[in-house]
Amino acid sequence: MRTALFVLCSVFTASQIAAPPSARAEEEARRVLVWDNARLHLAPDEGSRWIHRASWDDAERPDRTGEVQVLELVGDHGAFVRVTHPGNLDATCANYGVPYATQGYRLDLYVRKADLAPVLLHRQNINFADGTGYSLVPGVPVRSRACQGGACAVLARSELSLFELTVPEAHLGTSYSPGEPQDLGDGTGDTLLSYADLQMDEEPVKRRPAHRSLLEVRDRAPHALGALVTLQGPCGEYRVAVGEDAFVDPEMKSALLALIGTVGDRAQDEEARVVPADTPLEYPDGSAAGTVVEEQVFFGDDLRPLKDDATGRLCTGLLLGEWLEHRAPAGERTLVLCVQPAQIRTEMRPRRSSVADLLADPKPLEDLDEVVRNMPGGDRGGNGPGDE
Repeated sequence: MRTALFVLCSVFTASQIAAPPSARAEEEARRVLVWDNARLHLAPDEGSRWIHRASWDDAERPDRTGEVQVLELVGDHGAFVRVTHPGNLDATCANYGVPYATQGYRLDLYVRKADLAPVLLHRQNINFADGTGYSLVPGVPVRSRACQGGACAVLARSELSLFELTVPEAHLGTSYSPGEPQDLGDGTGDTLLSYADLQMDEEPVKRRPAHRSLLEVRDRAPHALGALVTLQGPCGEYRVAVGEDAFVDPEMKSALLALIGTVGDRAQDEEARVVPADTPLEYPDGSAAGTVVEEQVFFGDDLRPLKDDATGRLCTGLLLGEWLEHRAPAGERTLVLCVQPAQIRTEMRPRRSSVADLLADPKPLEDLDEVVRNMPGGDRGGNGPGDE
């Protein structure tokens, strides 16, 4: 049964910076990939307060292709760019490090241009003689290994695997347009086993560790190995050859789905503080932090006041990098956000637990004031109530 449950969990379970955007660019959203260890500053100043998700050294970046987070590009500030977290995940290539904690917010932050990771700007289509191949969309992080005659050998990291390919040098940059969301279609109803062997160009495909979400088959055709299946994800489409024993037994899948259906939706109404969409957010020092995109509901002391803060604001701590293996210490990756009391409603709301709640890190520090006091940076200007 353990194997069956694992399979089911796997089934249900990324141009150069321009000057301030032109009228055309304003109509086209731009994104950047920021290294996980980069400092996310509260102001475009090396001496300002900052957090980071990971604490490994910059010299390790060439060996950490794709260890990045997706942020929207807002503006140019000299050596910095202003960025914001996408309010939610979507079906574009944004599967690299969009933190669960930040969904529902637009947070204003600043990063050095030197902390932007290289990325594919245009779709790349690779086809092999046996019918296998792949297509990568803009937004896939890469490592440029060598460029010659206008072409670059790169290592691209998608949600399925690492791919070595050659692309025009003009197809690499540090900001990109995500384009339209990928249409994932209805699929065939077939599901691959999470441990199924995949082949591409008659060679084994080495799946990325901890990335076994590409299991739902979008298309299926005969192949000498057994079947040629198409898998789709936000970063691309992959045609791989598999054996006939690579598929989840339909009866087992139906039984497991029925088992999950018996769990039900258990929730109990509790008093909650509700922060509506479009509510302005503040950092502890009173500066603008962004906006609430989707209504946020807080229970217990998840929203609470700071000591010595005469404004009466209520604050919460967002813990970033919750899924990273090499995440930074909790105090260096906790962003404290505050809301004016007049913006908050008190209501009875159903309190539910999600898988993310069960797997998330415990609260890093119960005392938000301690988080604020120990936030890195701040050589020029404070970050808390009473700072001058």
